[in-house]
Amino acid sequence: GNFWLSEAPDSAGSLGWDAMCIRIATWVQLKDKKSGVELFVFNTHFDHMGEVARLESAKLLIRKISEIAGKFPVVLTGDFNCLKDSQPYNLLLNPFDEMKLIDCRYSAKAKLSGPDFSFVGSEFTGQQGNIIDHIFVSDNTKVCQSTIIENCRKGKCPSDHLPVMT
Repeated sequence: GNFWLSEAPDSAGSLGWDAMCIRIATWVQLKDKKSGVELFVFNTHFDHMGEVARLESAKLLIRKISEIAGKFPVVLTGDFNCLKDSQPYNLLLNPFDEMKLIDCRYSAKAKLSGPDFSFVGSEFTGQQGNIIDHIFVSDNTKVCQSTIIENCRKGKCPSDHLPVMT
């Protein structure tokens, strides 16, 4: 399913708060055929301009994840357009309800690898600490490894964002 990051999350195409672009979150419920274990995966893209939109999107996302996934394990991925010290990022890690998420980058057992940035922009140059793409998981999930993959060649990258892998 999906929902819009706005005051009207069930209204297709709704623009939220001070956002410049229409933004959504998409989710899927998965079940391992062997073990029967189920989990939910959510993916989103927060607005790049609207500060209120990013904060309200984080609040909405937490509420919807709780409603949709309940007590099942969760993986949350996306371009959050916010750094680890921002209010939306911290809200995702410290929600007001029972659901707790952890950032895989800082919870992995293996040493971090890859650059210290995920956004390279149209000039394909990253700035240290500019990580706006994150992978979060339920706090009871074991994270073995997390990395940002620098897949640029001859000064060009396939995207303005580097792949984040956990």
